[in-house]
Amino acid sequence: MRRLALSLALGALVLLAACDDKREEALRQPDGDRTAPEIVATDLDGSTVRLADLKGKVVLVNFWQASCGPCLAELPDFDAFYRANQNKGVAILAINMGESEDVVRATVRRLDLSMPLLTDRLDLTSARYNVLAAPTSFLIDGEGRLIERVNGPLNEKALGEKIGPLLSAPTAERGNVVG
Repeated sequence: MRRLALSLALGALVLLAACDDKREEALRQPDGDRTAPEIVATDLDGSTVRLADLKGKVVLVNFWQASCGPCLAELPDFDAFYRANQNKGVAILAINMGESEDVVRATVRRLDLSMPLLTDRLDLTSARYNVLAAPTSFLIDGEGRLIERVNGPLNEKALGEKIGPLLSAPTAERGNVVG
């Protein structure tokens, strides 16, 4: 009887894991028609940031933590890319996962970042995007569709290679760029 109960429990666990893998796979390889989940995050001024407000822009949503070495290594590259491309229809939403606003502010000062960093203290957005580890990034086109999920760090060159084709696409394909 004990063996049967253990087998049933193990089978249920395998089924649950398989369901989660399908959700993870759907976010890892979006089909191009998948609408990105809404963002639930605030900037350091306390304003709510919404993905819907960025329609028409190519958006990189990045999930990071101050305790993550690769996250801290990629943030200056994101900032350089942001400064060079913010007037070309690019937005970068670097969303801190679960850490305090003080930690985020200290990171901005220490790394001398000009791009906005956001907080997701309750991890609502990271849950919507099924983020299990940092850094994880999502590329979203001007129509709000998930284009790609990247698990692990990115650098400025890789950002250019991923975002460049979306910026050079005809306006009808990427939405109206908001200055």
